[in-house]
Amino acid sequence: EPKIPANATLVFEVELLNWTSQDDLFSDGAVIKACVNEGSGWKKPKAGDEVQVSFKAHAETASKCDCETKDYIVGTDTFGPFQEMVTKALEDMKKGEKCELKCTSEYVAGLKEKDAASVPEGTDTITLELHEIYDVSDVSFGKDKTLMKKQIKEGDGYDKPKEGNKITLKAISAVDGHAVDLVEIGRAHV
Repeated sequence: EPKIPANATLVFEVELLNWTSQDDLFSDGAVIKACVNEGSGWKKPKAGDEVQVSFKAHAETASKCDCETKDYIVGTDTFGPFQEMVTKALEDMKKGEKCELKCTSEYVAGLKEKDAASVPEGTDTITLELHEIYDVSDVSFGKDKTLMKKQIKEGDGYDKPKEGNKITLKAISAVDGHAVDLVEIGRAHV
């Protein structure tokens, strides 16, 4: 049986096999954000940005705040009592990221006080996924927000059409009080 002599210097070789990124959302241990799937890119949404998200308050019980995918403006009250948590989590997420928000029972009790109907019994882990961060810009001539462009999907490459270039354009829908479907593909000059 080998024995380690007193005052011997021991050298250990350690290999890190896996780790989970965790953040304390409010720096008080009430909600811990654990990354399930890493996102991509550098952009992170801020209050007022429009995004597409999925939200599930409880693994087995439906909540009125649950959604498979939903367009959402960060900071608005769509998610009821979960609003503060969702906003804080999204501000540190990238496109394609999925996370779990693990809540203490005290934090969940506070959510139930705000709106018991939206917080199912046993809620302690919320799943949140950021599918898309939309680029919304004012493309009106007078920059008066009378014509806004919402980029719903990033294009490939870095080139963009220049003035005078011919393009092929497909208009899917137009909205003026109510939706009007458009299916024509047309050619135009930029």
